[in-house]
Amino acid sequence: MGWESFSSSVPEDYNPACDYQSVSYTNYSRIPLITKPLASFIGWATGQDTAEVSIRSYVLNAYETYLLATLAAYLSLCAVTATFIFGRRAGTRQGRLATQGSPGE
Repeated sequence: MGWESFSSSVPEDYNPACDYQSVSYTNYSRIPLITKPLASFIGWATGQDTAEVSIRSYVLNAYETYLLATLAAYLSLCAVTATFIFGRRAGTRQGRLATQGSPGE
């Protein structure tokens, strides 16, 4: 979409020096450790150039964003805990079988 498509919707006294041809939607370099990988993931997931994608619309509702982030952290913690518990039980069973010896002894 170029300026031509938007020029008809601006007021007549609009200053043409203010055309937003090179507007940047999201500042992906603001927090490099978080936003650079996020931009790469968004580009991979959507197949679009991240210069044309704005994540602002997805995080405008702060409480929904907090809820989803907390839910993701909780589910990750549950997965790690389950892996630890079930992995330990499997290891314990194998350890008991190994120490009991074979039935013919």
